[in-house]
Amino acid sequence: MTPRTLPEMRRFSTKMLPSATVVTVGYDPLRDEGDAYAQSLVAVGAIVEHVGNPTMTHGFFWMKGVIDHT
Repeated sequence: MTPRTLPEMRRFSTKMLPSATVVTVGYDPLRDEGDAYAQSLVAVGAIVEHVGNPTMTHGFFWMKGVIDHT
């Protein structure tokens, strides 16, 4: 999301949006974009759970059994 897209998002009723969970991790080149996306959803009134894990890397969902999640 960019500041340009916020007015476009505001045209839609947030009652139509499902709640969202946005997961960002510390070692991810897309972390800042994920943070901005979560903030954009909150700005238009969506219900957002933003989960940040500073010790994980991009793609950790697919690394079950490879890395320790504790």
